[in-house]
Amino acid sequence: MKKGITLFLLLGFFLPFAQSKLKPGLYVSKNEQKGIELRINEDETYELTILSGKFQAVNDTIVLNSKYASMNPFEITKTLSDERSNFIDVSFNYSYYSYYGASFFIGTQNNDKDAVEYKNLLDYISDNENYYDLDKKVNFKVKKTKYLYFVVKQKDFIKSSKYLIDENISTLDVLYSGSNFASLQLKAYKKDENSIVVTEGKQPLLFELDGANVKLDDKSLQPIVFITDAKIDLPIREEEFVSEEQTYLENTEENKKFVFKHTINQNFKDALATLNKTPSKFLVVARNFTKEDFNAYIKKDEEELSSYMYYDYLPEYDKYNYYLATEKDDKLFPSASKEKQLYFLNTNGQILYFTNGDFEENNQLLQTYSYSIEELNKVNSFALLDYSLQNKKTALPTYKDVFAKIVEIEVPYEYDYSTVEELKSQDIEETEDAVVVVDTAVVEVVEAVDSYSELKDRQNLYLLKATKETVFSKWSEVLEFYNKQSSFDKEIVKIIKKELSNEGFSKTLFDEKGEIILSHNFKGLDYLLKYYEQIKKDEDTPDENYYYSKSMNEAMVSFLKEIINSENNFSKQAKQKAINYFDKYVEVSNNNSQVISAYLDVLGENNNLQSKEEYYKIFELYLSVLFPSTGNQNIFEALDKAYVENNENDWSIFKYSFSNLSNNVAWTVVQNDSTDSVLIKKAIKWSELSNEVTKNNGYFLDTLAQLYYKDGQKQKAIKTEEEAIKVMNNLGEYGSDSLMEMEIVLKKMKEN
Repeated sequence: MKKGITLFLLLGFFLPFAQSKLKPGLYVSKNEQKGIELRINEDETYELTILSGKFQAVNDTIVLNSKYASMNPFEITKTLSDERSNFIDVSFNYSYYSYYGASFFIGTQNNDKDAVEYKNLLDYISDNENYYDLDKKVNFKVKKTKYLYFVVKQKDFIKSSKYLIDENISTLDVLYSGSNFASLQLKAYKKDENSIVVTEGKQPLLFELDGANVKLDDKSLQPIVFITDAKIDLPIREEEFVSEEQTYLENTEENKKFVFKHTINQNFKDALATLNKTPSKFLVVARNFTKEDFNAYIKKDEEELSSYMYYDYLPEYDKYNYYLATEKDDKLFPSASKEKQLYFLNTNGQILYFTNGDFEENNQLLQTYSYSIEELNKVNSFALLDYSLQNKKTALPTYKDVFAKIVEIEVPYEYDYSTVEELKSQDIEETEDAVVVVDTAVVEVVEAVDSYSELKDRQNLYLLKATKETVFSKWSEVLEFYNKQSSFDKEIVKIIKKELSNEGFSKTLFDEKGEIILSHNFKGLDYLLKYYEQIKKDEDTPDENYYYSKSMNEAMVSFLKEIINSENNFSKQAKQKAINYFDKYVEVSNNNSQVISAYLDVLGENNNLQSKEEYYKIFELYLSVLFPSTGNQNIFEALDKAYVENNENDWSIFKYSFSNLSNNVAWTVVQNDSTDSVLIKKAIKWSELSNEVTKNNGYFLDTLAQLYYKDGQKQKAIKTEEEAIKVMNNLGEYGSDSLMEMEIVLKKMKEN
């Protein structure tokens, strides 16, 4: 029997946890939370230790010291080179979890007699592009000296590591992996002979009585001197990162040194030129404002941004440039209103939005964390697409960048698409400064779709002028161009995956899905299949977006499934084409078991799209991939191997999915009332597989029983059906339709 609810297997990347036996021993964490110990015992038990070390008796108190307090927190790997240089390339990893609340210093010493010169790490990396990303490495150069010191300063201690620098060292890869428990010191007392009480915290803990040597790599650079409580006069830098525990006095206005200043240009052309230096920002043009009012707001905004940034410039707070329009600029703007107005422009000078009111009235709109910035980013992508399409010299890679920008947008936003047709008949006015103007006379009022939006005059938002046909045609040109390249393009892959998942530019621009976009999506599939191996290899090397984006397999499978499983949205020809693509997909993937499993799942739900003979043939291919004829590998070893290779998400789900698929294929032989004895015997083997992997499943047992009966094994069939009914009763299925059907089947078996 086929169970009514099918559990589908997600095709994605997850850290595998197979049933492989763990090797007993002591495992020690090596990431930023250094020193956590996991001991695996022979009896399949484990112990997880986050704190260990020596204890000492101080009067009547027992002090528990962390052993990591005396360990060198810097792990340094050196690279040697025959080329001589006066500098060393340093790659410094300052992960947030180990770095928060700490300050780092690098000391240089030319020879034994010279004093050590210390510089704050921030002095080396303040111009680095990853300066504000606390989960990446920063790269910089340090002058080569005889000794280098790496120092960490925290609230309770200073640790210093001194290294002898060989003249052949060219690079140092530095990882600070200090444990957060290093400075933790617990106090306890002995309650009686067999119990200890740890007194830290609101609720004391009562405890009652009830190694592996690491070989150092030759490339590892070890300190010649390590001091756990160094007494060093370190240079003071006001921009040091500080812990939250430092006093309020350190956070007062007098100690803030960074002062943010807007660049205010005196003419519109210069204002656009300045904006182009930071294309992620927008230009806010203040129209019909007095100079005094404008300057007063600029001063207030500068003070506010300075307080946000505090230590140094933070681009995530700096969203807008400002320009005070003069009478000479009136021709650039469509409204003849004499009221105060704010216009928002992009780097091309296109007006994205405008509204009436002064700065105070629009204060929420201009806030750093305003939701409006996301909406402006969205309409900006519309404007950039129109701008590119209007320029016949726009290169195809530029279009790729625009499409990539659009698919990154996640803001829900709707407008009346009927206005687009009206706008097509309007001529685009271009001034000498290339400001593109929207004729607001034909723009209908657009209802707000988000109650949190700060854009009060949504009818003044930029509307896309390009037609669906024009956009899809240009995207096809882009695909054809990149399809001729020798290697794949990551941005193109990202766009295609978004399109296949109905999260791409078709959805964002036109809220479009269905047959109209099938053509370019099939072209997208061609691209993914052409570069399948390259893309798969790239995906097997996860980056920072690893868990946040769909894999190629997920995107392709979801797209093909949507077409094939749809009842009314797609034609029979489109469904057959999707089936053909699945065939090609299986071949290109080198018979990947995940892909075949997804294909079988689709075919099982759509009996009319493929012959039963082809369905069984594909399932036998699936089994041959999982269980090669060579070797004596048992069923669980084979499944475990496939589970690990495919990075499946859960071992129990993976096993059940295999059993369910095997049962479903075998059940079709029962459903079709086949009399083919060879096929029936094959189906029995498939059903036996499902029952071997997943025990005590009433539906799977029912399938096997009915196959036994069709094969003439009456007594075996009766016994198996009785077992299925027993399982269903034990699960509380008494009175269910499935159970009653099984009882009817059993009665017929006994009577005939």
